[in-house]
Amino acid sequence: MRFLATLLFTLMATFSSQADFIEYSFNELELQSESGDFAYVKGSVRYDSAPIIDFNNWSELIFLVTINDSQFDLGPEDLSQINIVDLDDLVFGDEDDEGFSFAFSQDYSLHSGAAAIGEDTCLFTEQHQFCANSLFGLQKSQISADITAPWTAILLSPLALLVWRRR
Repeated sequence: MRFLATLLFTLMATFSSQADFIEYSFNELELQSESGDFAYVKGSVRYDSAPIIDFNNWSELIFLVTINDSQFDLGPEDLSQINIVDLDDLVFGDEDDEGFSFAFSQDYSLHSGAAAIGEDTCLFTEQHQFCANSLFGLQKSQISADITAPWTAILLSPLALLVWRRR
């Protein structure tokens, strides 16, 4: 019996697993103020599995905002509101209920989509309003990652020890 358990554990540890991720990259938008200054916004959202059942259940959400040589990394902690309805049409914010709002660095806010500001993407600061007069276009990519056998063995070791200890 001990031999069989060892054999099964060894076989399980030698197999590798594969994880699939889907990533939507938000194309960089150039936003312009009335005074002619520019700001740039880009980002991405990543999901753990395919097919995506709930677009609002992401594993990673990152946006980068550049204003006058200052960069801001925005994540879920900066979100005021977000609702993602359908990214497969490769446009963010074109659905009635779709959009996001970020609030960051005390005096800045970024809004995009019908649910947040309408058919536009805008950045508000104390002095300026930057708008792109468009929504984000998206690029979809599928990423596959192998979980190698040593990691499988490491993850299964506590289970094997627990079974071994119970006997």
